[in-house]
Amino acid sequence: MSQATQTSFNWRGFTSITTALSFLGLAFTGMVLFFVPPGRIANWTGWTYAGLTKHQWTGLHVWFSILFVAICVVHIFFNWKCLLNYFKDKTHQHFALRWEWVASAGLCILLLVGTIRDFGPFASVLAWQESIKTSYDRLPEQAPIPHAELLTLSELAKKVEGVDAATLEANLKAKGTELNTPNETIGDMAQRTGKTPSEVYQLAIGEVRVPGQGQGQGQGGGRGEHGGGIQRFGQMTLSEYCKQTGLDLATATDKLKQAGLTVSDTMVMRDIAVSGGLHPSDLRGILE
Repeated sequence: MSQATQTSFNWRGFTSITTALSFLGLAFTGMVLFFVPPGRIANWTGWTYAGLTKHQWTGLHVWFSILFVAICVVHIFFNWKCLLNYFKDKTHQHFALRWEWVASAGLCILLLVGTIRDFGPFASVLAWQESIKTSYDRLPEQAPIPHAELLTLSELAKKVEGVDAATLEANLKAKGTELNTPNETIGDMAQRTGKTPSEVYQLAIGEVRVPGQGQGQGQGGGRGEHGGGIQRFGQMTLSEYCKQTGLDLATATDKLKQAGLTVSDTMVMRDIAVSGGLHPSDLRGILE
């Protein structure tokens, strides 16, 4: 009889252990997601941590959250009487306001209001996270436009200046990478070939040149800092962008300053955008 008791499944023990493990999983995946790059960069560069992509870490976090909530409901069910005792006066055993509940509710309300109203440490932690996210925008591997991996070559060519779809496809073919269908996205092509979207893009722009650049700046030694001879919008200075697009430099500077941005004609567009917490692509709307 005692042996049967020892080998029987203990649901309370199972619930407590699962609650602890799901909490640890929730906490760890949440910590990872606190530091990950924004999706537009993580997906473009093929970012991973411990062999898992941002999408996989997000999936783990969601499912650990679901498990934690579900097992907490079971935990409350098993400990309902104990929980109710926190509402009772210890002397008279009838329902009364207990300081434990007041303190707990007060802490949760403080967190809620502090986060919504951007109070002190709550705002500081979120600002720190935002600075971490923004720091990834300085990586040279960033996409020419946000979430470019979701675009086909023809769609990308319509959105990025100096890029021609036929040239992109020809460059890829010359490097041994061909489109399956015209509707294949850069991300799908990267997954099929075992590359990152950034690597596929770098192969595709191997022969592309910014309009007005000499032929010697194509494939080879005069290619430019990030390869391919194409100068990305975020890496241009304000004066270079105005010269290329025909905008008046003084007018462009005034527009950006009126938008609350730190501006000088020698600053690159990426740094101007970061000064106002924007993505470089947002500056086009302000200027044009």
